[in-house]
Amino acid sequence: RWAVCAMSSAMCSPLARARRPVPRGRIARRRITKLSAFASSASSIDTCVLSVDVGTTALKAMLLAPDGTAIASTERAYATGTTGGESGLSGAIEQQPGEWLDAFIEASHDLLDPLGTDASPAGIALSGQMQNVCPVSDGRSLRSCLLYSDVRAMREAEDIAEKLAMDGSSAEAKLANFKGAAACLCKWLWLARNDGETLRKSTRLLLGAHSYVA
Repeated sequence: RWAVCAMSSAMCSPLARARRPVPRGRIARRRITKLSAFASSASSIDTCVLSVDVGTTALKAMLLAPDGTAIASTERAYATGTTGGESGLSGAIEQQPGEWLDAFIEASHDLLDPLGTDASPAGIALSGQMQNVCPVSDGRSLRSCLLYSDVRAMREAEDIAEKLAMDGSSAEAKLANFKGAAACLCKWLWLARNDGETLRKSTRLLLGAHSYVA
């Protein structure tokens, strides 16, 4: 029943899994929940939108009335958060995609459980951190995600820039906005060289945290 509006190119299936039991042991860094009289029953919630931002440090969610009024909000931090991963390389910055999903489930419970088991918003709007590299298969991540701020792929960036400059031009001239080691292409090439088995097993390569939640 839930419609999903992902603020990217991904348009995905209903998110009934958000009603799963809350994973235990998670951390709520900050939680704000203010239920107004408007949202006093499940019957009134079906005109509202659950707006979700899958950020870098936490997932933030808000229940919005049709006129834009904020009915309730909550924030859920990720259990592990940002790490350097297992590579030990300078510039490596990773997160576990499963923790984004856990935080989404928790936030959904925060906002909807007080309204009853039948509470269901009209739709879900998703936004979040982008320009990540997250290989997935069957809707699940195969490894930790390389974040947008990950710059371990320095060698890959140099190799790409060198190839693009072979005709006397440059990466900047051809791509207009070459981000060097932070570029998704460089991260993808690093994975191909250093974790090719995982890349071969993947069926999709997601670039946004909200795309994984969707």
